[in-house]
Formats: sequence, C-alpha cells, structure tokens
Amino acid sequence: MKKIFVSLFLCGCTLAFGQDLSLEDALLQAKSYKKEQGLLEVQIQEIQQKINRRKQLPLLTGEANLQRNLIIPVTPVPSIAFDPNAQPGEITPLKFATDWSAKAGLQVSWDVFNPQKKWTNKQTDIQYEKAKLNAALNDENLEKEIIDLYAQAYLAQQQLNIAIEKEADYTEVLSVVTKRAEAGRASEFEKNNALKTFYEIQMNRKEAQIVLQNKYIGLMNYLDVSNYSSFTTTIEDVLKLKLEENTNLQQQLLLWDVRLNEEEASFNKKSYLPTLTLNGYYGAQFYDNNLRLFENNNWFGNSYVSLGIKIPISQWLEKNAEQKKLMLQNKLATSKLNEQKQNDDQIDAQRMNDIALLKEKIHQQKEIIQL
Repeated sequence: MKKIFVSLFLCGCTLAFGQDLSLEDALLQAKSYKKEQGLLEVQIQEIQQKINRRKQLPLLTGEANLQRNLIIPVTPVPSIAFDPNAQPGEITPLKFATDWSAKAGLQVSWDVFNPQKKWTNKQTDIQYEKAKLNAALNDENLEKEIIDLYAQAYLAQQQLNIAIEKEADYTEVLSVVTKRAEAGRASEFEKNNALKTFYEIQMNRKEAQIVLQNKYIGLMNYLDVSNYSSFTTTIEDVLKLKLEENTNLQQQLLLWDVRLNEEEASFNKKSYLPTLTLNGYYGAQFYDNNLRLFENNNWFGNSYVSLGIKIPISQWLEKNAEQKKLMLQNKLATSKLNEQKQNDDQIDAQRMNDIALLKEKIHQQKEIIQL
C-alpha cells in the first residue's frame, strides 16, 4: 500500500509539471531570459565611443540664406568722399544694400586643442568598461540567485519526498490501529491518538508541498518551470558551484569609480587651458534688386580662414573648490572600495557557514530517509 500511495502522488506531480530540470539548464534559460538589459548598456557605450571618435574630425556644415530687404537702411557718409567741392560737414545719405540678398557656402570648424573633448573621450571609455562590468555583474548576481533558488527548491523537493514517505508509512500504521480498535484489541484513545498523529503528518506533507510550489513560483521570475517536475542536480554539486563563486566584480567596478575620479581630477587641472579652434568658410554672397539668382554677375565670392582662441577666466575662481570636491569624491570612492572588500570577506565567511549548515541538513535528511 505504501508503494502505491507514493507512486500515485509522484505520478500526479509528474503529470502536473513534466520533465527533470538540471541546474545547468536552469542557468542557461535564465541568462537568455534576463541578459538583454546588460547588453543594451554595453551597446549604448559602444555607440557613444563611435560618436566621440567622429567628433574628432572637422565639423563641416553647409549654410544658405535668402533675404528680402523691405526697408533698406540709409547710412550717412561725408559728402567730401564723393564730391571734393562739398561743404565741410555736408552729409550724403547712401543705401549700401539691394532689395534682395543671399548667402551660400560651406563652414568648417576643427578644434586643434580642446581639453573638454579629451576628458569626454576618457570618460566614455571608462563608462564603457563599467558597462561591461555591470553586465558581467548582473549575470553573476542572476547566477547566484538561480543557484540559491535551485538549492532551496531541491531541498524542498527532498523534504516533500520524506513527508510523502512518512505519510505513506503512517497510513499503514493508522490502518492497523483502526482494525485493532474495531476488533477490541485497542482503545478508542489509541485510535484517536493515531488519527491525530496522522493528521499532523498529513499537514506537514501539505506544507512541504506548498513550500515546493512557492520555490517553483520563485524560479518563474527567471525561467519557464511549467514543464518540469523535479530537480536533478544534487545539493552537493550545487555547493561545489557556490564555492567557486569569487570574482570580486563589485570591487572591480568600484576600482573604475576611483580611476574615474582620478582622471577627472587630472582633467580639472587642464580644463583651464585655452581652446584653439580653426575655422574656415568658402562661399558667395548675392546682391540684386531683382531676384535673379542664376545671374553669375550678381554673386560675389567670400572666403576666409581664422584661428580662434578661447581662454577661461572666471573658471579660475572655481578651481580650488573643484579640486576640493574631487578630492572628497575620490576619498569617498576609495572608502566604498575598502568597505566592499570587507563585505566580500564577510559574505565568504557566511557562505562557508551556510554551506556547513546545508551539509548538516543533507546528512540529517539522509538519516531520516534510512529510518
């Protein structure tokens, strides 16, 4: 009867779920399901790097302008400039424009030296490395979460199997006690006591079943568990995998924060250097009282090359405050790094304690099964 009870219950679970699920399959499914966000962050930084590299090239723009002068302004000029016989102080009003004017040409600008662009490029490179680390850290955290959930589900499954075995065993005991009570060889008190114990065992089995269902629900956030009925990777193999987890990715991420602050401090000293920009223009200007754009005689060439310099002046007033702020930021980042190292050491110690506790639970479960 015991074997029939266990077989029927396990058959029901198999029909409800289906196949076996190994830890390796669970990790593969979960990573393919949750990996997109980290990859998108890396792709964004890769595109930003390409944009920054293109900004190193000269900026070429085309411009065109067509203007209708409704009221042509009058400019007073000394009459003696056109008439030697003009009286001193005599003014002649002149119009130096036409009804229509236009402009078309190409403008080029290139930063020969720009400390801000160099800092932007360096900042993007660091953000790219951080994005890759973040993606790897997300994968690692996901893997840890799946391993923990899988281990909990495996233990819940073992506890349910023990509860089923125990319920099946006590079903036979209850049947014997009931028959003895009916034959008058056992008291009603013994029968009620056996029935009470059976109900408690049955409730434990139901609780174990609910715990296992909740573990399935926890895994549903990362993979589809509707087709699986049991977990095949033993807890010993799970523990071996947990012992191998020690990549210190969070520390590496904080190291990049420290480096970012150091680079920013270095840039802050150079940010007060002047910016040199080479500008050039090649085009033509149009003047005519009638809109005859295709008349070559109405177009006049215009071209120039210039070298501009921009010197920060008021920024010098903020130099000391900026340096102090960057020093504090670097100190904070270093403090977080040291704190993370301590946390990692504590987590390693806690992991070893958790593993020892799990091994003890496994040993006790094996002894219960043997009983």
